[in-house]
Amino acid sequence: MTSAGRVQFVGDLILSKSVHNVVVLWKPVVTSEDTVSFNTIYPSLINDDSNSDDMTPASAIFLRNFTVENCDSWFIRFHSPSPYNEVLALGNHKGEVKVWRLMGSEDEEENDEDMLSEALLCKLKAGDSTVRMITFAGRECLIAVCEDASVWAFEAKE
Repeated sequence: MTSAGRVQFVGDLILSKSVHNVVVLWKPVVTSEDTVSFNTIYPSLINDDSNSDDMTPASAIFLRNFTVENCDSWFIRFHSPSPYNEVLALGNHKGEVKVWRLMGSEDEEENDEDMLSEALLCKLKAGDSTVRMITFAGRECLIAVCEDASVWAFEAKE
């Protein structure tokens, strides 16, 4: 199990970042057949009633990886702006920022191969310091906050 540096809901899906240079898009599976007792997962946190009706999803479906090199630190935050969650942005220790398209475009048919491709839209440079946080200001501006206290703004061009 990996440590999450950041987690974000994208509709019914979840984006989670680990310390292993990757953000994963996945879908929790919630069915009555694929559940386990909450007591089984966290026995020391709640009472020892093994007949508990508290149920938790037991599985997830992997959808896509977004890989970024030099991003093995727990506190590097990514962002996928709501309400549309069309893109994902993440920085790294070398001041690089990557922006990906989250899903296949509406113009093309979805297939398994397209879903697993990384769909990198652009790669930006925000100095030489670790990019600790990324956020979108509207649909046309990306803000990167670096460890050296610098703040970078990137404007989208068509």
